[in-house]
Amino acid sequence: MKLSKLLKVLIGVLTAWVVIAPLLLGGLWLFMFPFMMLSSRSYGDPGPLFFMLFGIFMFVAMLTTFMRWGMAIFYLTHVILNREGNDAARVLLGVGAFFLPVIAMPFYFFLYIWPEQPPAWALRKAPQEILSEVPAETAA
Repeated sequence: MKLSKLLKVLIGVLTAWVVIAPLLLGGLWLFMFPFMMLSSRSYGDPGPLFFMLFGIFMFVAMLTTFMRWGMAIFYLTHVILNREGNDAARVLLGVGAFFLPVIAMPFYFFLYIWPEQPPAWALRKAPQEILSEVPAETAA
């Protein structure tokens, strides 16, 4: 499955967002934490800044979740359509796109999507190549 350079860059940016978003959302939550503590101590309204930050947090979290599932669907589709890749690597990275997307998506991106030709060790071997690698038995 060949992709244009622009599409590869877009997929790379979205894949990077899948990796970076949990860190940013965690940082935003830690930034909101003092506002939550101050509002609970005074039993009052936390103020408009808290609700604005919370709204941004929820919007970005929902957007990231939908984008993550969309990227997982894209990667699984690419895994299925990528016939030149090694079967074991494709299966592991396809399953990893759902269970460990922070690791599997960037690895698959730099292994199969970004380069024009994947490394030789990541390509599927023809049956005759596999047979030629088996050492011949020597007569004792």
